[in-house]
Amino acid sequence: MQTKNKLTGTNKPNCVFYLTLRTGTPEQIQEMFSGLQREGRQLLDSIISLIYFMRGAVSYTEAMNMSFAERDILAHFLSNRLEIEKKSSNPIY
Repeated sequence: MQTKNKLTGTNKPNCVFYLTLRTGTPEQIQEMFSGLQREGRQLLDSIISLIYFMRGAVSYTEAMNMSFAERDILAHFLSNRLEIEKKSSNPIY
């Protein structure tokens, strides 16, 4: 049996998104959606960069299914490899 959420008075979980939609001003809701849109764009940009530099080793779907930590580790690895390649006498990139 679910208990009612004390903050929202419903069975829905505590969620800033839900609370903003329910109680926020139109400006707050617009700001929230604009932020979500920016974050979505940044996510897609980073995934496209990762799959480009992985040269087909990771597909778009695989990258989308990775957690934030996995994508962050992969991006850090690629960044380090690119720095090493720049210093190489025969860089690959």
